[in-house]
Amino acid sequence: MLKIKDEVDLKELEKFDYLYDNFNECWTKEYDANYEVSIFKDKTMIGNTFDEEEYIREFDVKEEDIPDLIQANLVEKVSDR
Repeated sequence: MLKIKDEVDLKELEKFDYLYDNFNECWTKEYDANYEVSIFKDKTMIGNTFDEEEYIREFDVKEEDIPDLIQANLVEKVSDR
């Protein structure tokens, strides 16, 4: 599982077009109409996909899903769930 490093201030995510979602209390970036990444206060990351019926499927984010955050060295791998 990937997460944002502990020493990173989550406000830095604004530089990468993540927006704070007050309702869900997380930082979110929509990559396209069917895919988004959410980062929570504990710095864990969840990917979401949406199908035609607006069913949401959650999954662990992969490195190739967030190249901008990987390149900025903001992410670390932690043990799998």
